[in-house]
Amino acid sequence: MFDDQSAKIQLFGANAAQNVGLAHTEYLKFATVVGAQLKNLGIPLDQVSTRTNDLITLGADLAAQYGGPTSDAVAALSSLLRGERD
Repeated sequence: MFDDQSAKIQLFGANAAQNVGLAHTEYLKFATVVGAQLKNLGIPLDQVSTRTNDLITLGADLAAQYGGPTSDAVAALSSLLRGERD
């Protein structure tokens, strides 16, 4: 999925528990979904890994600000990328 950017995603995932409050595997699951969505939206592949991490970090920030788990906030952002607004 991330081609030569996979190492960057793995590094983001390794630090996910401390940085965004997600377990490594949970981070990678979200990164796969969000990364695929960004790729399908036409984001250049060399930017997909960084923008994926940025969106997951945004989800963590939103969860910290408004309450609730990071996983729910990241899932909501992913839904927005699909055009859902519920």
